[in-house]
Amino acid sequence: MTTPYFLSTAIPYVNSRPHLGFAFEVVVADALARHRRRRGRDVRLVTGTDDHSLKNVLAAERAGVGTAAWVAGHADRFRALWPTLGATADEFVSTSLDPRHRAAVVALWQRLAAAGDLYRAPYRGLYCVGCERFVDAGDLVDGCCPEHAAPPEEVAEDNWFFRLGRHADAVRAAIRDGRLAIEPAAARDETLAFLERPVHDLSVSRSAARARGWGIPVPDDPDQVVYVWIDALAYYLASLGWPGAQAQGRRRLRDQRRRRRLRVRDDAGAPTITAPGSAPASRGGSGAESPGRR
Repeated sequence: MTTPYFLSTAIPYVNSRPHLGFAFEVVVADALARHRRRRGRDVRLVTGTDDHSLKNVLAAERAGVGTAAWVAGHADRFRALWPTLGATADEFVSTSLDPRHRAAVVALWQRLAAAGDLYRAPYRGLYCVGCERFVDAGDLVDGCCPEHAAPPEEVAEDNWFFRLGRHADAVRAAIRDGRLAIEPAAARDETLAFLERPVHDLSVSRSAARARGWGIPVPDDPDQVVYVWIDALAYYLASLGWPGAQAQGRRRLRDQRRRRRLRVRDDAGAPTITAPGSAPASRGGSGAESPGRR
């Protein structure tokens, strides 16, 4: 019996056409999948597009087209990139078009709420649309985001928050004892350094008005939409059949003992630890358990 091996790429925003960086990620993912298959592994490679971001909405507005039409057209370009590069994925999940994805987002949110990991609170901060996250004033260079060279927008609104800090110690322990492996070592060290600082809770929703109504509504709170990071996290679960046919979805998650999430870009910090921090809720448990390798 072959050992299952789950491999996923990052899912890119579709505010523009595919670029060289994601093309490189596709080639690396395909090469790794081929290598593991030649070694007798039962590989499942999944990819897709991250559709529910504000930057996608703004790109559609600049182009003078509807957001849904913009996203669908650009998702097709990312889908077409794979055969163009001679690469093959077992699953392509477009998060605004695949009905399994919406079900997974809602189920994940409900599990997090049931575990006591969510609360609503007012928040004021600086939001970088390019990064799709709030940024600290101390990280700005001449008042601008150092990555996008643009000033962030000051935002004041009520949001839902995930108690990320609640899980920081468990995630740190999982990294140190090898249950959660992060490669290369420099990325592991950077993540551990992030965890040595105070880990603040993560805003996981956005005002539906600011999002122009684009996104998956927060269950029982239609004035908010689910933040794109939590939305994107559910893509990994949906691609394995969760929560539909829950027994089968849980079995797939359990059987994928080697799960590798490929990220050919800088995402150390909150994005890296959000997945293992929230993973227990998808299984109805509590505490942090390792989802595999990153």
